[in-house]
This record gives sequence, structure tokens and C-alpha cells, in this order.
Amino acid sequence: MPGMFSELAKLDNWSQWSIAPMAIVFAGAVATTLIAGFVKDSTRRSFIGQISIFCLAIAAAVNYVQWTGGWQDPGRLVWAGSMTLDYLTMLMNFVFIGCAILAILISLNTISELGIEYGEFYPLILFATGGMMCMVQATDLLMIFIGLEVMSIPLYIMCGMRRSQDRSAESSLKYFILGALAAGFLLYGVALTYGATGVTSLHGIQRWTMENGGLAANPLLTAGLALILAGFAFKIALAPFHMWTPDVYEGAPTFVTAFMSAAVKAAGFVTLFRILVTGFFQNGYTASLVGWGEIIAILAVLTMTIGNFSALVTKNVKRMLAWSSVAHAGYAAVGLAAAPAAGADGVGGVLFYVIGYALTSFVSFGVVAAFEKQNGGLSQVEDYRGLGYSQPFYAFAMTVAMFALAGIPPTVGFLGKWYVFKAAVEANITWLAVIGVLNSLVSVYYYLRVVVAMYLESPEEQAEQEPIKSSALWLAVLISTVLTIGVGLFPKKPLGAVEKSVSPMFVKK
Repeated sequence: MPGMFSELAKLDNWSQWSIAPMAIVFAGAVATTLIAGFVKDSTRRSFIGQISIFCLAIAAAVNYVQWTGGWQDPGRLVWAGSMTLDYLTMLMNFVFIGCAILAILISLNTISELGIEYGEFYPLILFATGGMMCMVQATDLLMIFIGLEVMSIPLYIMCGMRRSQDRSAESSLKYFILGALAAGFLLYGVALTYGATGVTSLHGIQRWTMENGGLAANPLLTAGLALILAGFAFKIALAPFHMWTPDVYEGAPTFVTAFMSAAVKAAGFVTLFRILVTGFFQNGYTASLVGWGEIIAILAVLTMTIGNFSALVTKNVKRMLAWSSVAHAGYAAVGLAAAPAAGADGVGGVLFYVIGYALTSFVSFGVVAAFEKQNGGLSQVEDYRGLGYSQPFYAFAMTVAMFALAGIPPTVGFLGKWYVFKAAVEANITWLAVIGVLNSLVSVYYYLRVVVAMYLESPEEQAEQEPIKSSALWLAVLISTVLTIGVGLFPKKPLGAVEKSVSPMFVKK
């Protein structure tokens, strides 16, 4: 520890510059917290949301300068080796900032419609975003844990923002209790890993395992990795750690659900594969030191199957999308399971998949949020009957989302599934790709059930409800819809960014 503090005392400009986007987001969170304390009129609290978007835009601009600036030695360890500034960090910063902006846009008028005009929502979403950025940038297990908790605690609060609704309070309480349990698993895994290796740095763990015969020669380290996997499996909703997902997603305000489904899942997956690839790979690529690929393959099968068949019998649209989120965690895990053999193709498939799913989540949950009222709204599948005629824009957006989630071209969802299944075939685990394709076929039924209700069934009174009047929400749904189609049609640049981000992780050192 003294050595670490002495290193921190000698920070150079590169170390300080490396966390600039994250620092701006946290500074914005503190500033908006102070401003919220002075804004007493609830009708003016949307101003805090606008300030939050401004802070996020500045962070995105700084992140863009880092991405295009050609800074020497990208991937260099900073902050006493606990963090790094590489292209993966910068790409995910864009994703997290974009998700936060879309969530705020959806919430600006929805908050007042639901009677939860609490100014603290905007600082909370900034704190959660900063925690995600810390998680992905960290290369030390303790720093990853700190980022995870900074992300999680605001989410526990945001899930319970509808204080008058018992279901919202239940959502917050369940997420908090189970999240604390998962954090305990993770921290215990970190402790066992430190006990086995004497380090918490991912690079240090990799060096120790290579010099000491791998994990098979050390049961303590194997147990540590198993507990770390369990902790992250909760955050990304992998079976059997998924049971909180439908209740929490359904009970939370929909703009919070959209943010969790998109950003939290992306942060969890990217952090997990950084831990596995950086800390538990042999020579930096090709072969894992322990069969965690096989373990994740089993979890992927369970997650896909449970998620899809549970969604199949669910009539509540928001709950159906929650079970769908579980299934999509399984699809993304297919690429992660293929990583030990497929290398950059497997991890790149996961990264592209979670980014595409994040876009699609904001389309689907954005449409649900548009009709979410304090005393009801469009909740059941049959409530969407005739929506294609009464609300053509939102019906079209929901159709795009359903096609993307089902993996139908030319949406980004099709390409995402293609790349993760292709990585599984290249890794000689074709059976996993086949199970994934069969699960996708099952999912087509419950996704198209919504489309059929909107366009082919007679309108009902509920379908004639007017959406929440919010140009910001409309804009968020429009942006997400355009990107869902656009990335599917023109994937060259997004795929290039993904390759640029993951390829250095598989260079032999």
C-alpha cells in the first residue's frame, strides 16, 4: 500500500487526463445535487435535466478528443496501475453517456406525468454513469468493486422513485437486498483472489497464474474466480442469478428500466470480459487458464432458455421485455463463452451485441414509457391493439424494436446475433450456436405477438390513449430507432470501432 500511495503522489498529466470524462460526469453530479436543493418548484426541475445533458455532452466531447487525438501509448496503465485509458474505455464511455442522455430525455416529462418530480433523479443518473465509466476503465479488482457500488447505489434509489406505488418500493427493496448479496459474493471472490496471488491487479493476477501453473494448481484462486463470476452474473442477469430481473424491471419507472437494461448490462458484460481476458488468459490470448468458457456456455444455455420460455407466457409487455432482457444476456454470453478459442471475434461479438441491444432497449422501453400514466397506461399486449393506426410513429418504433430483438434483418439485432453465433462456430462449440438459433426462433412468437396486436387486431379503447406529450421522449425514441436500423444497414464504422477496442487485448505480451 505505501508503494501505491507513493506512485499516486507522482501522477503525471497523462494520469489526470485519462479520467477527464469520468471526472466531468462526477462533477456534474455534484453540481446538479447542489442545484436540486435550491429548486423548490417541481415544474422547473426539468432544468436540472437539461444541465445534466449539458455536462454529459461536455464529457462526450472530451472523450471524442481522446479517441481521435492520437495520444501516445493507448492502453497505458495509470493511477498506480489501477486504471487504463484504452480504446475499449473510450468506446464504452460513448455508450454510457449516450444511454444517460437518452434516459434523461425520456424522463423529462414522464417524471411529472407519473407524479415523481424529484430533482435528485438527475444527479443519481450521473453518479451511476460515472460508476460505469470507472468499472470499465479499472484494471484492479478493488477499483472495479468501487465502480460497481457507485453505479449500483443510485440504481437502488431510482427503482423506488414512485413512492406511492407498492410495486416500485418492492422493486427497490428486492434489487437492494439481492444486489448487496451479489456484492458480498464479488468482494469475497476478490479477497480469495488476493489471498492466492497477493495482488488485485488484473495484470498481476495474469502473471502469477502463468508463473504458478494456472488456476488448476490453486483451488483458492479457482474459488475466487467462481465467486467473481457469480457476482457479475447477478448484474448481467445470467441464470440462475436472474430472478430479480422481471420484478425490478416491472416495478421501476420505465425510464429507469431502460437505463438499467441498456447501460448496466453493457457495463457488466464489458467489465466481466476485461477481468476474464486480462486476468485469466494465458499469454494474453488463445487459451484460458481454466475452463471458464465452458462454465459460461452452460450459463448461456440456461439463461437463453429460461428467459425466452418465461417471456412466452407473459402478457404484460414491460415484464415480457424484462424476461427478454434475460434471454439477451444469454445470447451475449455465447460470444463470451467462445472467447477462449475465438479470441477477438468472440469478445468483439459480445461488445457489438450489447451496444446493439442498448439501442434497441431504448426504443422498446421508450414506447412503453410514452404510454405509462400514473393511473395506468398500455400494460398488456391486448392494450396495443390498433396502435398502428392511432399512433403510427410509436407503433413503427415498437415494430422496429421487436424485429431487432427477434434478430430480423436489417436491424442491428440481426448482426449482433450473427456475430456471437459465428464466434461460437469458429470456437468449435457449434452446439451452443444451434441452441441460440433455436431460442431465437422461440422468441419470434412473443415479439411478433405485439406487432400483430398493433396492426392486425381491431382497436380497443386503451389503444386510443394519447401518449405523454413530450418532444424530448419523442426525440429519444426517434434517435434510438434510426440508430437501430442505421447500424444494421451500415455496420462498417461501428464494427471498426469495436475491432479497434478489443484487438489490443489479444496481442501476445
